[in-house]
Amino acid sequence: MQGAILLCLAAVALVLWTTLKQPWLGLTLAADADSHTVRIVGVDPSGPARALPLPSVLHALQAADEHRSAIRLEPGDLAEDPDTFESYGQIRQFMSRQSEFAALLREPSVVLQFSGPDPRSTATIAPSGRPLASLPLSFWIQIVTGAGSLLIGAWVMAMRPTDIVTRLFALSGAMIFLAAYPAAIYSSRELAIDGGLFRALSALNHIATFGFGMAMIAMFLCYPRRLVPPRALWIVPAIFAPWLAADILQLLPSQTIGLQLPTLIEMLLIVGIVGLQWFASRNDPRARAALSWLGLSVIVGAGAFVSLIIAPILFDSAPAMQQ
Repeated sequence: MQGAILLCLAAVALVLWTTLKQPWLGLTLAADADSHTVRIVGVDPSGPARALPLPSVLHALQAADEHRSAIRLEPGDLAEDPDTFESYGQIRQFMSRQSEFAALLREPSVVLQFSGPDPRSTATIAPSGRPLASLPLSFWIQIVTGAGSLLIGAWVMAMRPTDIVTRLFALSGAMIFLAAYPAAIYSSRELAIDGGLFRALSALNHIATFGFGMAMIAMFLCYPRRLVPPRALWIVPAIFAPWLAADILQLLPSQTIGLQLPTLIEMLLIVGIVGLQWFASRNDPRARAALSWLGLSVIVGAGAFVSLIIAPILFDSAPAMQQ
């Protein structure tokens, strides 16, 4: 438990340091898909861009020295998570644009091309470091969720450290922790972070997403009743680990097949195995009681994520809510 607490504190410090060192303009931006524009819907009263009028449309960013051409903004630049893109080509283009914007924002000053109450105008802004108070609620929700999952898993494993079931439960908590913290960084960005950093964070998120599903499948194959021998548990990573590697290396036809499909399959396997456990423990009230709270918790919690975030993307629709 001490190790888990120290790990949480170190991870929170690293996530905060990475997030707060990003250049900041003090803008709240929103994508308008209908007009294919990026709107400025909020300005921090103490931020570098506090003098900009509202509402405005942000058209492009340009270096103040004007030696480089302006980069026009697109609604897709504000995507919360690259997992919403169908093709790997779209992801590569998105990451390239993120790198361009991130490099531009590291300049001493940047020119914003916008239109508001007046016709098209420009403003020269000096980006600053991001203040702690500017981080959105979604950032803190992911921080608390990740830390809580890791600590609960560590607490359960500390009571029975040699039990494979508690180890798998702890592993699932660690995977939520590993998924949430990288996502907290890139989903709460103002506009852009470096594409290389973004790719690394996204890869960690994918590893954790696959890992959570594998840990849950293996755990319910063992709990509350053992349905398969321990050696058979290796079949789970034997199937999904190569799939994960192919997704990270972008070797598959699309991200729909590389990420959304296996995530949905893992969820369906979890539901199916919980159903098998329910049947296997029909004459054991204690096992059924344990399965009721744990199985229902996983199906409702992870199932909500899959049905509201993953499944809509799989069927060419936008996620129903923020992750």
